[in-house]
Amino acid sequence: MNIPEILAPYGSMMIAHSIEEPPLVKGGLWGIGRLGKMITDAVDFFQDEVLSVFQSDDAETLGLAVWAMGEVGFKPAMSFLENLLGRSEPVRIYVKGDFFEKPLGYWAEEAMNKIARSL
Repeated sequence: MNIPEILAPYGSMMIAHSIEEPPLVKGGLWGIGRLGKMITDAVDFFQDEVLSVFQSDDAETLGLAVWAMGEVGFKPAMSFLENLLGRSEPVRIYVKGDFFEKPLGYWAEEAMNKIARSL
């Protein structure tokens, strides 16, 4: 983040507006994951809205949600992540300058490990 002072107001707005608008959900989740622990307070504030994304049936949306929760270290997502461990659909996510494709369940396992290490 080049300008940390704008993280609090704009991070919260990004979550609030992207989670409400179906075409923006995936980009919002990627943004949450990209900002990771820097946006923990905003994710906490919008916990119900963020966790509602796990009601989706779309593997890509779920994969982005799983990855984002791991990057934030968001413990309230653990039960949702556990429910996805057996899923094998491939999910491709752009992380730190490259695309990575893994089964959804593997993304969930990685996220759970990151959350457990952050406790």
